[in-house]
Amino acid sequence: MKSLPRRIRALILAPLLLAGAFATQAAPPEATSISGAPWRFSADIYGWLPSAPAAVKVDGRTLADLPESLNTILSALQFTAMLRFDARKGPLGFFASPIFYKGTYDDNFIGKESGARRDYEIEETVWFIDYGVSYEVGRWHIGAEPDSGTITLEPYAGFRFFHDKFRLDVDPIAFPGPIGDGLDLRTTISSNSPIVGLHSEWWLTKNLALHLKGDYGGFGVQKMQETYQVISWLAYHFQWGKQHTKAFAGYRYVYLDLEGDPVSIDVAVKGPL
Repeated sequence: MKSLPRRIRALILAPLLLAGAFATQAAPPEATSISGAPWRFSADIYGWLPSAPAAVKVDGRTLADLPESLNTILSALQFTAMLRFDARKGPLGFFASPIFYKGTYDDNFIGKESGARRDYEIEETVWFIDYGVSYEVGRWHIGAEPDSGTITLEPYAGFRFFHDKFRLDVDPIAFPGPIGDGLDLRTTISSNSPIVGLHSEWWLTKNLALHLKGDYGGFGVQKMQETYQVISWLAYHFQWGKQHTKAFAGYRYVYLDLEGDPVSIDVAVKGPL
């Protein structure tokens, strides 16, 4: 069966990304002990509209600076899924947040050393999964009134799994030495490295909560030299029939520095949620 043109695929799949985020989850947690608290579970489906400029290095030499704009990513998109699952028992929490992306596209970039415009084509299948455990260490009222909002602090620790199977073809150019050579690269880069972070939740009203979250990791484990993430989002909680539901919007920035052999990737993925 003939595949749909890229632009048509983008028009079909883009609403999944643009729809913001809706979730079905338990009500906001109450501060209590682990032993006396019930289990609460949540599942989120969300959209992320990122750009992802990346530098690809082969044997330590930057071969390609790929712009990977949002328009390019949407045009190339074949399939994507973005989810988050949480399980809580009082202040103790467990989480897993998988992202899957598959796409093929072609574009061009300006070589840093040659200064020449080079055409490339790339095909990627990417898994990005954060998972781990968290613990709420404090909960404070914002104001003096008993029904005023609360602020929580919740450190977390876990792992960031990144798996990128890609094909990269770069056209040769008329330039002396290996810089002008073309590239026909087929490889897979995979890493599962530790992260530590902090999540703060600010309940501004009974239904409205502001979230601030950041983490750092990598530490040279499994090729990941450095990775960090900053996320901020505003969530509105409401009742949908008998189910507690929320809609939210925000911004997410993720940086990855993987040094493989012979291929290394330096990428910053950033955009609105």
